[in-house]
Amino acid sequence: MNIFKEIIKMFLEKQFIRTLIATAGTFIIYIILPNDYYLIMKLGILGFYIFVFILAFLLIVLIEKVIEFFKKNSLKRANKIYQRKEKERNIKVRLEQIWSYVDGLSNDDFLLLQKFIENGNKPIEKNANTHYSSNSLLSSQYVHNTIVAPPKNEIKNGDGNMNYKELFMKANSSGKKLYVLEDSFYQLLKYSKEKYGRISHFR
Repeated sequence: MNIFKEIIKMFLEKQFIRTLIATAGTFIIYIILPNDYYLIMKLGILGFYIFVFILAFLLIVLIEKVIEFFKKNSLKRANKIYQRKEKERNIKVRLEQIWSYVDGLSNDDFLLLQKFIENGNKPIEKNANTHYSSNSLLSSQYVHNTIVAPPKNEIKNGDGNMNYKELFMKANSSGKKLYVLEDSFYQLLKYSKEKYGRISHFR
């Protein structure tokens, strides 16, 4: 008996609000329905109202679960919207920085940048002996470059082994370098071109 009381006590403590609402609903049904209602006659007064109470309780639980489900979905949607807007904001900040940088490029550098975008950032070959100023696109952090190595058969020793020192010297004297844009820089420029039709503030 004590165990039963403890169970009832725990149930009421955890489910007090639900129990209260279900009880109120049961009383409303009791007031509305006549005593000769079919199910009352079938189940008896006590059995019928226990049945009504259980149904009311389960209905409350179901409504709570539905509300919780929609709340979670709404929260997920709101979170996705926030993340998307935050991502767009961060991209816009980066674009503003890049647009300002591109605004300051010479016309030749701007045309070269356009060429990188048009060819899908494929390597562009330039003279390795040309020196570019510090504010030039090709000497900036946004561009990677590599020296074009001469053919392997030109840099072997008499025994047929590779001479790496000679490889380095010949590569530097080959007169060619390949340039590509740094990938994140290229992707932002590509995005800017597709979304805004420009890669700077003005063009």
